[in-house]
Amino acid sequence: MIQELINIIGSKYVITASWRKNSYSKGWRYGNGEALAVLRPGSLIELWKILKVCLKADVIVIMQAANTGLTGGSTPNSNDYDRPIVIVNTLRIDDIQLINEGKQIIGFSGSSLYDLEKKLEPINREPHSIIGSTSIGASIVGGVCNNSGGSLVQRGPAFTELALYAKVNIDGELELTNELEINLGSNPEEILNNLQNKNYDKLDVINSNKSASDNKYSEIVRQVKSTTPARYNAD
Repeated sequence: MIQELINIIGSKYVITASWRKNSYSKGWRYGNGEALAVLRPGSLIELWKILKVCLKADVIVIMQAANTGLTGGSTPNSNDYDRPIVIVNTLRIDDIQLINEGKQIIGFSGSSLYDLEKKLEPINREPHSIIGSTSIGASIVGGVCNNSGGSLVQRGPAFTELALYAKVNIDGELELTNELEINLGSNPEEILNNLQNKNYDKLDVINSNKSASDNKYSEIVRQVKSTTPARYNAD
């Protein structure tokens, strides 16, 4: 398996030495455990290919971006697992694409809030979080997964119904699901290459009814007589 992974992303980005794995297998705040290898793909198509290898080898895959350790979900949390673990660090896949005249963005798996802030500054917009998470290099995707930014009432917590993701189906096969509402092609390699290289235009972006922000949050948080919480952890 290791040799197959080296063939895909190169030996420089397949980390197996214990001392080099440590910064990836231990969270800044908490979470710590052993991993067979740390993989650092540089493109979406490389990420897709290594996932197929990992699925065939039946190893556990933990996806990781900045590894801030804020939630503990991006590292092994013990050594009590039934299979070997591979950590896939996505920081090299860090593109941010502005769409709809900058009203929305596509944040790749390794893109950070800090880079998003710089990307949005020329068009007078701000990311969902500009306080703590930005300063420690947190990723955009990590923020969406954990609903970060909820203290900013006008924006609300990070939220989206639009995503491109891989999953293992009921037959044990890897599938790519495109819910970005952008026409990118029909097969996984075509979709990923078109997105990576921005091979799409305004006509390919569907005018969707799906939400890319929690636009009801400012109303919900003001309902002081409600019988349910306005906000709670991970919303």
